[in-house]
Amino acid sequence: KLFVEQTEVNLFSSILDQPDFLWDDDEHLPTYEYIRSYLEVDDRVSLLNSRLGVIRELLDVLNAQVASNNSERLEWIVIWLISVEIILGIVSNPIFAGKRILASMLVPTAVLLFKRLNWSGWS
Repeated sequence: KLFVEQTEVNLFSSILDQPDFLWDDDEHLPTYEYIRSYLEVDDRVSLLNSRLGVIRELLDVLNAQVASNNSERLEWIVIWLISVEIILGIVSNPIFAGKRILASMLVPTAVLLFKRLNWSGWS
């Protein structure tokens, strides 16, 4: 919309062009140029263009910020989903989970039994 407004001012409005009747009759040209300079048409158009340029730059910065925030949020969602998938994969695999539980219980028990048998056998 901003681009359309700037295009309307610069290309489609007739405020920057000389009227057709001045091309036919140069008699009123000095009056037209005086009124145009008195109303500061060229200065106002350039000021309007510069303000529209600043607004466009501001909108570009805001769009970049919104895109950055959205991409950061999506990155965190992906990280959390991968974490949940890893946890669910570990928990849902009974062979792997069973081996870990079995190993965590059997190894200390085997060490204790070995120590008892070894020490009781020496005495």
